Amino acid sequence: FDGMKSFGLILVFLSIFLLVDATKIPILLDSSDDPCLLPSFSSTRQFWSYGQTFSCMKGIMSTTSDQQSVITSISKTMTSYVFRDIVRDSPTSAGLLPISVDIQGSLQAINNQIPYSADFLFQQDITKIFRALKDPHTLYTKPEACYSLYALQPFTLSSRIDSNANQVIYIKSAPYAPEFWNGMNFTQYVGQTIQTINGADAMQTVQDYSIEAGFISKDRGTLFNYALRKYLMRSLVLDDFPSTNTLRYQIGDFPEISIPWVFVNPTTANLSISSECLSIKPKASWSDPSSHSLLRDFHQSQNFVDSFNSDSTFNLNSTSNLKSTSNLKMTPLFNSTSISSFVMDDTLIIKIENFEPDNNTLFLEVVNNTLQYGYDNELYDLILDLRGNGGGDICLGYQVITFLTQEQFPEGRYDVIHSDLNSLLFTTLAEPQYAGMDFSPESWQNEADQPYTNISWYEPGNVWTRGGVASNYSDFVHLGCLDPTIGLPEFYLLILTDGLCGSTCAVFSSHLGQADHVQSVVVGGINNQDQQYFSFPGGEVMQMDYFLQLAQELNLSSSVLPSPFPNSASLTFAFQEIYTWNFPGEFPEYPLEFQYRPSTYRLFEWDWESPSDLYSDVTQFFASKKK
Repeated sequence: FDGMKSFGLILVFLSIFLLVDATKIPILLDSSDDPCLLPSFSSTRQFWSYGQTFSCMKGIMSTTSDQQSVITSISKTMTSYVFRDIVRDSPTSAGLLPISVDIQGSLQAINNQIPYSADFLFQQDITKIFRALKDPHTLYTKPEACYSLYALQPFTLSSRIDSNANQVIYIKSAPYAPEFWNGMNFTQYVGQTIQTINGADAMQTVQDYSIEAGFISKDRGTLFNYALRKYLMRSLVLDDFPSTNTLRYQIGDFPEISIPWVFVNPTTANLSISSECLSIKPKASWSDPSSHSLLRDFHQSQNFVDSFNSDSTFNLNSTSNLKSTSNLKMTPLFNSTSISSFVMDDTLIIKIENFEPDNNTLFLEVVNNTLQYGYDNELYDLILDLRGNGGGDICLGYQVITFLTQEQFPEGRYDVIHSDLNSLLFTTLAEPQYAGMDFSPESWQNEADQPYTNISWYEPGNVWTRGGVASNYSDFVHLGCLDPTIGLPEFYLLILTDGLCGSTCAVFSSHLGQADHVQSVVVGGINNQDQQYFSFPGGEVMQMDYFLQLAQELNLSSSVLPSPFPNSASLTFAFQEIYTWNFPGEFPEYPLEFQYRPSTYRLFEWDWESPSDLYSDVTQFFASKKK
């Protein structure tokens, strides 16, 4: 486990969508004698109706004591949430949504409603608290053994500007309908504008959903980009169960149609949607990357999409029904897991899918070799394509910065908030016998980049007032994860994102933007609105289970420790916060998470026929930079 030097890979969900005629019902296949056993879709192609799924969901009953235990454990853990104060009343921002969440008060309100008549109602009330934070580092995930289902509707959605200069929602594709809706083919709707959904304007409906249910960002445009992928493919471990069994669509000039939701099990194992699923505990540990629920669910959704076709906004080779506008050819240069590079005419492109490769050395070789290729061939325009990059190893992100620039120490300043739980762990870990363990003093460096030898990094610390609450925070610390590498000079960099550049990617891109004055281009979003080019920089993500693992290794026993969840639910939270760069001596008023950094340029386009079309459009901004 490299907790000190990794943000955790928080990846963005992809979406799939399906469509059905109002007169048709899904074909339901009998899976077994157990009416609430849903086999893996990949092996059986079976699915459930809304009514069948709802009937099984409401039959999952958790005990009063288990419900109370879950709330108590969340409450104890969230005292270490570094943004616990500021989210009560976040600072006013021209571009970010205001956050106003009293976490402890909201948990107490749920506790006052216990016992819930059905477990999924209890679980949904908890997830609503966390979605309102708009912080993907900080999520409560429902018990996966019970709720790992997708609720599906039929289209892939996109957006465009119509002939009246209005932004609209349209159907990008409908490739899955025959699989689920009695062989019906809805290709006639592809390319058509959706006028209304459930009688309301479709564009406004998707925007409203993005703010109500979206959690990936505090930026409205990024939430909208995310909702285009998520609105019609909802993961029940994070989303609410749909409130109605159908959606009504007015598409183009066609008659209105109603489409029932269908539900599938995207995992590789059978799901028993009954009270017994609450007794199943997760097998994975924090040291296993697949233990992160968002990462697991992302891979499941991506594999599910790929089982039909390769249409994906995050796929470098994705296509749409648009005509190609560029005659430029992209030539591959170098690649490794998570990263690839290309040359197109006189422009270099490095596409970084995430900062969690199989091998950091090979990843950095792609960066270095691409720069050397450009230097040798006098090609100095370089696009950094960070669309859909959910983060990963923060030290790797900092190291790439040293390759791209001539900075030696680009690390940011971090701190943690004081809590009884943090104090218990850090005080214990400061004892000599625990030297070298995660969160021991040697894990941190002061601003002179010297490692600490005692608890002085944490206490007495500083007092900051946020959200109307004064709390103690540690001193500013560095992670100390760099061996500096001097990069090659002369490159003109442009950052390309859709706003869905989070965690390590957010720190990486925002540092380049602020410290190195690299300009940025954001695609999609909401027409004529500025948009931030990154999301949820946070500082460091932590899992409740890892705190419990540490406590066990340290033989700690205390009332401040949370109890393990009685089921397969999980909780992650932002444990450290990072601040902006370039503030000599003075304290920045707020951490980076709550500071708005709009992109330099905007491209109000949502689809390109090919990557070369997109990159061709982006190259125009190199000329702007050089003026």
